[in-house]
Amino acid sequence: MNKPKITSIGDLRSEIVRLRAEVEERELSIQRDVNHLVEQVRMPLDMLKKISSLFTGEKGSKEAISSDWVTTLAQLGFPYLLNSIFFKKSGIVMKALIAFVSQQAVKSINLDTITSWIEKISHWMKKEGKKKKQETEPKTDGQDLT
Repeated sequence: MNKPKITSIGDLRSEIVRLRAEVEERELSIQRDVNHLVEQVRMPLDMLKKISSLFTGEKGSKEAISSDWVTTLAQLGFPYLLNSIFFKKSGIVMKALIAFVSQQAVKSINLDTITSWIEKISHWMKKEGKKKKQETEPKTDGQDLT
């Protein structure tokens, strides 16, 4: 760009007005470019939000509070396992129905319920181990066997 020679106060003022107009024009151009980029990114982000809302429930609801990584993993994994192992030759409608039903059923599974199941199983196994140990020990009733 050629810099105009400023020889008087009037030239300086007109140059300031021109530069301000140029800055405003560039700012508008940058703002349009940013808005265009935001619009391009917004659609994929909205899709991701919709997909994630299927697994987490609505914000503020009880489902969103009780949902954790175990629930999300189960909601993704159970339909896949059911469709790939048990319903291999089913049609697409049946597979979609199985996926929907299994996702709804899995919503109640979270880390706390799995932890409680594991505790119950381990408690039961300890109880069974004690019973077997007591059955294998000979009862002497205080008598000396030798």
